[in-house]
Amino acid sequence: MRTISRFVLCLGIVCLSACTDERCTITGNVDGLKGEGWVFLKDTWGDFKVLDSVRYENGQFRFEVDRIGFQTFVCLEYMPDENPDDGMDFRRFLLEPGDLIVDGDLMTDRWSGVTGSPMNELMSQERQQATEFYRNFSLEEYNVKADSLMNVIFSSDLTDACRLAFIQNQTMVYPSVLLLREYEKLSDEYRFLDVAKNLRTQLEARAKTEPAVEGSDLVPYYIDFTQKDLAGNPLSLKSVVENPANRYVLVDFWTSWCGPCRDEVPNLIKAYEMFKDKGLEILGVSCDYDVNDCKRYVESKGLNWIHLCEAKGHRIEPWTLYGLIGIPDNVLIDCKTGIIIRRDLRGDVLLKELSALLQ
Repeated sequence: MRTISRFVLCLGIVCLSACTDERCTITGNVDGLKGEGWVFLKDTWGDFKVLDSVRYENGQFRFEVDRIGFQTFVCLEYMPDENPDDGMDFRRFLLEPGDLIVDGDLMTDRWSGVTGSPMNELMSQERQQATEFYRNFSLEEYNVKADSLMNVIFSSDLTDACRLAFIQNQTMVYPSVLLLREYEKLSDEYRFLDVAKNLRTQLEARAKTEPAVEGSDLVPYYIDFTQKDLAGNPLSLKSVVENPANRYVLVDFWTSWCGPCRDEVPNLIKAYEMFKDKGLEILGVSCDYDVNDCKRYVESKGLNWIHLCEAKGHRIEPWTLYGLIGIPDNVLIDCKTGIIIRRDLRGDVLLKELSALLQ
């Protein structure tokens, strides 16, 4: 049995989170978790510190926590006896009082395979509903329905831990201005966690470069930067936006090794072929670590738009300026006003938006 608590440094004062004196059990029966080995309970908000560990056998295991002194977001990671290096984390959920049930498939239900407590039930239902939206509606309809669902969830009675988990989970799909408002609702105990402070920094940058949100007076003008092109010459975003031939510039953040980025390449090729003569320019900003990797991929796929690559991975200046959290990502700039009017355009939505703008 284990007692889990945490000390949080807030404004120079060490504060002990309120003790609930409530227990938690975590009972697992997971399909695909074969053989025997260890399951580790890790705190994802505390540098993945191991909180507890138990043995598993053919998918079955059980944790018992006498008292949860701090509700946090955790993961379960398995390590098989036979091949220890083959283990990985397979569930992420809130550590809160209750009799938690971990079931479903080993990896398929990674985000929705835990029930048995109010907030975990809510998070599981949200993920299942969002998955249904994604399967049954176009990407455009999915975005509308997913945002509407989150509006309802954020207006409900959430614990601080659950609110922070949703903020973290929604960083690339829900307006950053609105996520920052949710951040302000957190108690100091959660607001001053390192993960929360880092999220705030990312969201503040991202909010400046996302399309305007109703009720916000923030105007998202593009932020200039200069990077080297594939020939090693410096090129600024400003020079591309101010080119009289361009009406709209799509700044595409990507890497040659990123699977989802590669999946979007056919859409980008089609968009460029359809609209380059109507005023569209694409500025590809690579997060590769080797400029030659970028060059080889660009040449092999015939990507004829402008490409920048500093060979610094995620440590490039635009990553911070545009609040990037993952890739692929993009922003669409209206060259006449300098305002970012769309973000994260993908698939058919990209072609539909450009068709409406560049008739």
